[in-house]
Amino acid sequence: MRCRFFSISSAFVCLLLYLFIPLALFSQTVAAKINPKKEGIINSSGELSYFSNSPFANQINSFLTFTYDKNLKTTGRYYNYKYNTSNDCELDNIPTLLTDFSSLKDVSYFSISAGKEKKLFYDIYIISSDYQSKNLKKNPPMPLIPVNNISAFPHHFNFFQKDGTLGESIWHCTIDKKNEHQFLLCYYNITPLKKGAITAIKPNNLKMVYSLTVNKNESSSNTILVDAAVVAQIDNLFPFKDRVNSSLANRLHATAVHLIKTISNNTAKEKTN
Repeated sequence: MRCRFFSISSAFVCLLLYLFIPLALFSQTVAAKINPKKEGIINSSGELSYFSNSPFANQINSFLTFTYDKNLKTTGRYYNYKYNTSNDCELDNIPTLLTDFSSLKDVSYFSISAGKEKKLFYDIYIISSDYQSKNLKKNPPMPLIPVNNISAFPHHFNFFQKDGTLGESIWHCTIDKKNEHQFLLCYYNITPLKKGAITAIKPNNLKMVYSLTVNKNESSSNTILVDAAVVAQIDNLFPFKDRVNSSLANRLHATAVHLIKTISNNTAKEKTN
């Protein structure tokens, strides 16, 4: 009887371990996700106090401000992140990392229209600022090799992107550096963004910005702070405009998380070489 009881008890314990260990691991995985510490909705280009603590505050406020147009709806989202990493970050190569747009092809985001995770970009790369074409689908630009060592700031360049929702488009990007700890990445669309044949966002009317600060701690670790915002002016006649804010917010979050991981993982790799 004792042996039988021991056998049953052992089986019961094994069953509990089988059930709860994966749940514990799953909980750790969820906790490890990078989520914003603060967030806010931007309903007009005047609501830019979120960046008041950023060293680039004046530059960001000027960049995100739109001219009022009664035919356009201004909408946007703000996120703030604080991520502690045990890596002793190498700061000198961060501007170069910010130009590595090709790595964004591996990033996914939650698509509101599809109701599931989708690739953020099918293709994205830096192009010549001289490129001009009225048909990006038939005549896409050729990629340029990114600059390996950015020495002058602000650094400007154009890039091409293709995604499954808004198709092909060209953007202008600026990377700036305040000091060895503080960096700025911002970009806006040069060409219109379309949903099929319908123009959703006109040129210069979608702007995204990331203010990054990497603080070194006493214990050879780092704290990465990111203030991120997206602001868009959408045509009031566009039928899907209510979905756009959530979709842009998800894209903003996916890109911010990617930047944080890229800075942390890349510097960790360099330190082990």
